[in-house]
Amino acid sequence: MFKGIRTASELIKQSVILLGKRPSLLVPLLLCWTLYAPIVLYFEFFFDWAQYPISSVLLIVLGVITVFSLIVGVSCLVLLELIEQIENGKSVRILNAFWSVIKSSFLRALPILLVWAILWFIIHVIQAPFRRSSDKGENFSAQNAARTLANIDSNFSLSNAFFEALKKGLRMIVFLILPAIAWEELSPISAAQKGLSILRAHKAEFATGFVLSEAVSIFTLLPAAIIFFVTDKFNIILADGIWFGVIIYCAFAWSFSLYIEQMFAAELYLWHLKWVKASEIAKKNKKSLPTFNRIKPPSILDDVPEFVKLKNVA
Repeated sequence: MFKGIRTASELIKQSVILLGKRPSLLVPLLLCWTLYAPIVLYFEFFFDWAQYPISSVLLIVLGVITVFSLIVGVSCLVLLELIEQIENGKSVRILNAFWSVIKSSFLRALPILLVWAILWFIIHVIQAPFRRSSDKGENFSAQNAARTLANIDSNFSLSNAFFEALKKGLRMIVFLILPAIAWEELSPISAAQKGLSILRAHKAEFATGFVLSEAVSIFTLLPAAIIFFVTDKFNIILADGIWFGVIIYCAFAWSFSLYIEQMFAAELYLWHLKWVKASEIAKKNKKSLPTFNRIKPPSILDDVPEFVKLKNVA
């Protein structure tokens, strides 16, 4: 248990340090946010939901969630391509990573992303009756836009927290499956089976990463939450320019939070491959099999070409 906490925290720490050395790794998620934010604002403030029957509303929600799953999925695939470039000793080229995803991994990942969208939609629909009324207001303003994009709800409830945790857990499982598609070029079914087998084999590490990444997300959004709390508590009116700055901050906070989730899943996957390789060598030499925590976690910061060493790992 304690080893799982230590190793999971080490993976997250490495992810943060890596981003400091290679800020370009955040670019795919920032581009993702530029698509995500306008869609959220449009359907929150400008779309007339009342004119549609419930069946049409459900189809529209499913469509929006599908778009979100696709753009987040693509950002994850691009990040995985960038990691592969680094581990193979190549220069980090974002355009090359995007092109590689488009021509190779996206179509194989598409069934996984569509299943994710359907499950996400089901959770969202079940969650709807438990939601409390929002206090953001109906009119569009810089403040309401910032609050919506920050996704900070003053009406906290345990039921809402539970459903949000389900969504996050599902998302991180998808992030654990996608490396099998991006790095090992497995079929969707084989990739899902491998990702889920890694989850079952390392439940403690995954759960710890889930909790720690959530803590990182909360800490990252804390400055925005404080601003919302103070302005609501004391009825302070801020200039639109300040709220625009809050929106920009939320863009980086949102992207950073998802980056931590994606990187943790990718590093856990790579760590599993190292463990499998070490076990194969031990078995071949008729030695005792190493435990998972005895294997040094992967580090994208070092000069060790992990992808070359782990080539042809099943």
